[in-house]
Amino acid sequence: MDRTMRAALLAAFIAFAAVAGFGIMLGFATTGSLVAGVVLGVLAAALIWGAARRAESFHEPTPPSPGFPGPPDNPDGTPADPNDPAHQRDAEDPDDD
Repeated sequence: MDRTMRAALLAAFIAFAAVAGFGIMLGFATTGSLVAGVVLGVLAAALIWGAARRAESFHEPTPPSPGFPGPPDNPDGTPADPNDPAHQRDAEDPDDD
């Protein structure tokens, strides 16, 4: 069982216990409180599971692009790392200084 499933089950249990427990403690019908607890527990678990699935679908974040890339890395003016986003921005529009 992975962390997402454990978190979803824990959220379901906490929501069920809170809603059903408070409902019964406040004097509402036991059956209605249990049904409301189950419904809200399932909803809480579904929200956690859905958020985890959504988070897995994100792409890798792009690194921040600094405002000033600094001096060139090599003596001839070429960057040591051609994948550096700061240098890629300069290569796209060299007249934008």
